[in-house]
Amino acid sequence: MKKILSITLSLLGALILTTNLSSCGEQAQLDKAIAKYNAKMPQNAGGGLTIQQLTLSDTQMVYECEQSEEQDSIAFMREHQENFKNGVVQNLVRNVNNEGFRELIQMLVSSNRSLAYSIKGAKTGETLDIIVSNAELSDILSGKITATPAPTDSTAVAPADSTAKE
Repeated sequence: MKKILSITLSLLGALILTTNLSSCGEQAQLDKAIAKYNAKMPQNAGGGLTIQQLTLSDTQMVYECEQSEEQDSIAFMREHQENFKNGVVQNLVRNVNNEGFRELIQMLVSSNRSLAYSIKGAKTGETLDIIVSNAELSDILSGKITATPAPTDSTAVAPADSTAKE
């Protein structure tokens, strides 16, 4: 498989936004972070993925994305959905000790929300949802889910290059 988990880069944008928020309530913090983040949309996340917007519902914070399908089709992503999700979870685990990022995850956990990526294929119109449940976010915060060694097989799905632009 190709190096295709650049969707996790979008979390870094939310991370930066949450570090500068005032001490108002969590809902207001989330709303403010989302408004600031959406002001920079759309954003190229690499690998043919464009983040269109970030939305917040009563149950999820959702990155709404479009996949060009030049490199990876939605069918390919669906076939390897567990690899994609594992890459997202591992990126969360690796960044959980960053204060602003941890704060964002804590807000999602305390408001009983999951983190989701809703990815729509630009060519096919097919969609794929990758969801990290509230329980999984809680397990990441508590250290129940830990980092696994990066794959050494060049065909494995690898996390996105952290040096890429948001």
